[in-house]
Amino acid sequence: ENRRQVNIYFFVPSICQFHLVFIDCFGILECKSLFIFEN
Repeated sequence: ENRRQVNIYFFVPSICQFHLVFIDCFGILECKSLFIFEN
């Protein structure tokens, strides 16, 4: 089973300020809100 590898960077460029930056296994950059992790 292949899981998606996601690297999380907490020190993000200003364009993604207050967000986490994800780089998925295809090298695609995504900005996600910190609140997405709220349980």
